[in-house]
Amino acid sequence: MFGTFRYLLALLVVLIHVWPGFMLWTGVYAVFAFYALSGYLMALVLDRSYEPTRAGTLRYFANRGLRIYPPYFAALVLAAVIGLMDPVTARNIGQIHPPENALEWLRNLFIFTLHLERAETNRLISLAWSVDIELWFYVAMGLGLGRGRYRIAIWFLLSLAYTVFMVAEGYPFPPRYSTIAAASLPYSLGALLYSQQGHLRQFLSSRWHAPLAFALFFVNAVFSPSIGGIRSLPGSMHRWRWRVTQSPPSGCSSGLPDPTGSPAWTESPETSPTRFSSATYRWPPCW
Repeated sequence: MFGTFRYLLALLVVLIHVWPGFMLWTGVYAVFAFYALSGYLMALVLDRSYEPTRAGTLRYFANRGLRIYPPYFAALVLAAVIGLMDPVTARNIGQIHPPENALEWLRNLFIFTLHLERAETNRLISLAWSVDIELWFYVAMGLGLGRGRYRIAIWFLLSLAYTVFMVAEGYPFPPRYSTIAAASLPYSLGALLYSQQGHLRQFLSSRWHAPLAFALFFVNAVFSPSIGGIRSLPGSMHRWRWRVTQSPPSGCSSGLPDPTGSPAWTESPETSPTRFSSATYRWPPCW
């Protein structure tokens, strides 16, 4: 079941990168769903497979490294080969940006800190920044954050409070998406679902969970795009909203590419505002 769920989430991430305007928020939801799933599974394995001792913690860290780094290194080598064979296509499709100095190479090899300065950091694997965030939570949960029902509940409440604070203060989209603080809420939610699984089973067996889930989904679909203001959305999402409202912001060109049209890899990397690069957050220039 979890394998199928991961596959569907990964597919959503791929689609948002291929047709960013058409898919809208799917990639964001998929990344946060990955975090929630990881929080659930890490709480599960810490509870069932690793005793809260030094030996148990070391085994947990060793197994996490074996699950992450071997396939990551294989993907890193493949990305480097593709980048050398066809640099233009690699940058346009896969956001393959070879490191330019020793520090960037070290960050790409060890993953840690790749989420920092995400728009300016050269990465052979574009989405490695999210793996970096996962690793920080693996460490924090292994050191004790993911153990104990009350500790997890406090973690969740603090994460929820900080997320509400960011929204209330009008934080832009990137800090509410690609930072450790932003990922803390879905991660803690996943851990909370495991720690409260008895209550969760009772709720899922009731007749109210399906209508409530549908109602929450509807409320989220209607109101979430407006949280934080339209200026907090990436460029492709702006264009989608302009086409719905037919009222582009003052000073912006109305001659925009169709976000539901050709995939981004068919567009010129020099002229396409939707090409896969960190410039997506800075386009169009009137923002």
